[in-house]
Amino acid sequence: MTNSIFPKMFTIQQEFESHALANPQQELRRQLIANKTLEAIKPGMQVAIAMGSRGITDIVALAATLVDELRQRGAEPFIVPAIGSQGGATPEGQAAVLRGLGITEEKVGAPIRSFRKVVKLGETSCGLPVYCDELAYRSDLLVLINRVKPHTAFKGDIESGLMKMMAVGLGKKESAQAVHSSSKEPAEAILESARLLMQSAPVGFGIAVVEDAYKNTSKIAVLGPGEIEGAEKDLLRAARQMMPQLPFDELDVLIVEKMGKNISGAGMDPNIIGMGRRLAEYQGLKPNIDRIVVLDLTEQSQGNAEGIGLADVITQRLVNKVDFEKTYINCVTSGFFRGGMVPITIDTDREAIALALTGYAADRVRLVRIRNTLKLDELDVSLGLLDEVRTKRNLRIVGERGQLAFNRVGDLI
Repeated sequence: MTNSIFPKMFTIQQEFESHALANPQQELRRQLIANKTLEAIKPGMQVAIAMGSRGITDIVALAATLVDELRQRGAEPFIVPAIGSQGGATPEGQAAVLRGLGITEEKVGAPIRSFRKVVKLGETSCGLPVYCDELAYRSDLLVLINRVKPHTAFKGDIESGLMKMMAVGLGKKESAQAVHSSSKEPAEAILESARLLMQSAPVGFGIAVVEDAYKNTSKIAVLGPGEIEGAEKDLLRAARQMMPQLPFDELDVLIVEKMGKNISGAGMDPNIIGMGRRLAEYQGLKPNIDRIVVLDLTEQSQGNAEGIGLADVITQRLVNKVDFEKTYINCVTSGFFRGGMVPITIDTDREAIALALTGYAADRVRLVRIRNTLKLDELDVSLGLLDEVRTKRNLRIVGERGQLAFNRVGDLI
């Protein structure tokens, strides 16, 4: 294949408002002390800290701060994975997911205790069963840490956050299956399940984190059980306002260097690439992207490539990293069968991108290259988008990269 089909590229910066906290750990300590959350901690208490699978920027530092505060009061904290069916739904796999995010005993000061057994807490008014990790349920106190953000598959007043962690994550595969297969709207099923869990399990408090468009921690809220639901609605609105977006409504081709579960529950966030790719009822919402090429899978995904089916073209390198057992368990449990379907697979980056460019002229194609769907402050765009770039006040051209270039084995440089 000749290089003439590949467009000239330019690096642009997309400017967002920064809302970064100056010192997230200090802010967490301040809130833990100010609202008297830690007064309930007694020496010898077994405190379970529920943690999820997303790549939250300051998660290791925040967890270590919490553990330190608990240990200062004589508690014995430990980490429990609250990640539904991820990690192949096995204790070993789920512990590995957390370790892949840097959550280790050495870094946070508390061991990971990953256990297969769950306790059935009861059923909601509509008959939806609710489960909880047995170690978390039998602890003296349960603490939750999670980021609040828009969900990748539904819209509501409550989406991803502490409530979803209680409803879906803490009950492992059983809760994930129950909520995703419920006839209730997802947001309603999450609310009812989380409320029952808070009534039945020893939930002491939750730590909600909101990140800005640069993935800086912008808000931290330490919330008692009675505060979580109401506060999370406000935090979700804030998260939505700060969420980054692609700066173009219409694209011919989007190149995504890496997808992964640490980036989004769907591998690539449908809020970024277009919700219509995930759910038919959101067809017509912007952006509209004709073809998506994905080149690789993050190591932190542990082979779980749920969401691979949102792409149109992928590389053999990505497929070689897929653990199909883990992927299928996650897709079937969530009801997102399409997420496990393998798109057109091509040997090299060069050939995959060339295929996606079929039918488009190099000087006119509307192409964007991104690292992943979280990192959107710096993008590479094709010559065909430059005129539109110049009309947008929040975009700035910072360099010319030349034609898309590849090394001798066909990897994108």
